[in-house]
Amino acid sequence: MTDLEREILQQDELAIRNHLELILRSKENGASKRTIDTMISLVMYEKDRYDERKAKWSSS
Repeated sequence: MTDLEREILQQDELAIRNHLELILRSKENGASKRTIDTMISLVMYEKDRYDERKAKWSSS
């Protein structure tokens, strides 16, 4: 894995963490279930992409 790939993965991890915190704050502030569900779906998509990249780059 190159330094650039490592940096990209670190940025992905930070973005996922930030989005999870945003979901928690949104729940605390009374966001609708539909909004929260949409936010969770987007984070799950980001996590899947992160996992795919990590697996691909770790094997190269």
